[in-house]
Amino acid sequence: MIRHSLAINLGMDIKPTSHTASQADGKTKLKACGEIHVTLTQADISFSLQAVCMQDLDCDILAGVPFMRENNIVLDLPKDRLIVQGKPITYESRKKASSIKSFLLRANCKEVLYPGDYLEIQAPTSLKDDVSLAVEPRTDGPLPEPWLCPDITKCVDGIIRLVNSSNSPVAIQRNQHIAQAYYTSSPEDLVANAAVLNINPPSSNTKCDSGSSTIVVDPNQQLSTTEQRAFHDLHARYAMVFQKSIGMYNDRSGKLRATINMGPVEPPA
Repeated sequence: MIRHSLAINLGMDIKPTSHTASQADGKTKLKACGEIHVTLTQADISFSLQAVCMQDLDCDILAGVPFMRENNIVLDLPKDRLIVQGKPITYESRKKASSIKSFLLRANCKEVLYPGDYLEIQAPTSLKDDVSLAVEPRTDGPLPEPWLCPDITKCVDGIIRLVNSSNSPVAIQRNQHIAQAYYTSSPEDLVANAAVLNINPPSSNTKCDSGSSTIVVDPNQQLSTTEQRAFHDLHARYAMVFQKSIGMYNDRSGKLRATINMGPVEPPA
């Protein structure tokens, strides 16, 4: 599968398709917008990709076993390497599991939620109680009308409660994808993490040197000395970003463009 917007940006020829796709629960359907048949090249190796264009896809391209079989790709886990068309390619293995910043909330059982009722979802066992979470509704579900609003909630006794904020009853199916939960950080945590950098602050109390000298920090003197120092440290660390003379990339190593993927759901207020 490939994200539909990416296929359009890359100028791929998108053809009609009769294929369908669904989430891991086997019920939640994904919107297919066509299919592509292209050849991708990395260094001196070419890959054949046949993929369905999906409207909502968390990653740019999702290629599994059929792609590996067609392109003669073998995963050698004991040696941390890929064998691509007979050529071994070693990759760096992550010895420690990366920290999880978000997780999926799915319904534990089938039930009907009336307006104002709560849906109780079992939290992951690794999640501690009283942790603040930002909850964002999933828009790829079968329900035609949104019933869950973006919100900040907490896990209590291993349970996360989501309220039906609509004016109509909602039928929830077992294992239905309800929302995405994200860990949150307080401003105090961000300031503390910035202070750990231990970068010597500029001598000025309100402005940074070098290219960031035009930045005024706390003109109304609302921040503490520690918070001001944290901002100065951050500006000093990335002073080159604020230089008046900025070089430009000439596409010598390939066409690179930056995009911001903003989902259809607004962040919690």
